Amino acid sequence: MMPNFTCSWNDATANRTTVADWSNCNGTDPNNGGGNTYDATIATGDPTLTTAITIGSVTITSPGAWTLSGSSASAVLTGTLANSGDLRASQKSVTAHRWQSDQQRRT
Repeated sequence: MMPNFTCSWNDATANRTTVADWSNCNGTDPNNGGGNTYDATIATGDPTLTTAITIGSVTITSPGAWTLSGSSASAVLTGTLANSGDLRASQKSVTAHRWQSDQQRRT
């Protein structure tokens, strides 16, 4: 399924729900719902996920990172997780239709 929106993270390190830190994202943070679907690219910075989300595909490129933190943090991807950056998901749930990684996942 093609996403309605392909979002790009454009901040350093902050909570990923900060709407102003995403571009091309329909004035929201990427989380499928309301008939909209989202893909996300993290090329720089480190958005921290603290809640449960459903999203299409996530692409992390170096030096970008994605941190899942807190007891409610989990991500269900209906597409692919492509990682050549840094995924920090210590004891957190990341479910992806397909997983591609050029880097090791840190736990």
